[in-house]
Amino acid sequence: VEEFRQILCNYFEKMRTLAHKIMKLFAVALGLESSYFDDKIDKDISSMRLLYYPRCNEELSSEDLGAGEHSDWGTLSILYVMNNQPGLQVFNNRTQEWNAVNIPPSPEPIFIINIGDMMARWTNDYWVSTLHRVLPFRPSTEKDNDESPVARLSIAFFHNPNHDTVIHSLLPGESKYDPITAGKYLQAKFES
Repeated sequence: VEEFRQILCNYFEKMRTLAHKIMKLFAVALGLESSYFDDKIDKDISSMRLLYYPRCNEELSSEDLGAGEHSDWGTLSILYVMNNQPGLQVFNNRTQEWNAVNIPPSPEPIFIINIGDMMARWTNDYWVSTLHRVLPFRPSTEKDNDESPVARLSIAFFHNPNHDTVIHSLLPGESKYDPITAGKYLQAKFES
């Protein structure tokens, strides 16, 4: 158990480092200095979850979900997914349709990066948070029954700024949102 704990702690720190690098890229993409977010995320209150979605062999309606539609609350999420595991879908705001995220076979780790609600607030919805869901895996053919994964496994890292970082629009013009600290924003989400 201690060895597993250490593996997860090491993984968490690597994802934290990756998230901080992505935040530097976000700053540049927004026309800010690459270091803009540094003092806003140096004591981040990020979290991580190990996610297990069991394979389902029974008939389900299209409304049965492994994880209902939602967006993540923080700045960004880093999702590590295993090869060839169906079920993850993202909502396309332009077409108003759900699209499957097809994971190609790869010997290398595969990461999916989602924009979170706080980053959407920081950009005044210029960047929108990623609405997504997970459908249960149902084998549809005999081949699926033999060769498909037993379950969907993933590791989700949720990056959040420092507790006292004020989230406000970084773009010119009238803001859609009142300023709020990351801690208060998350607390309100937990309580809703």
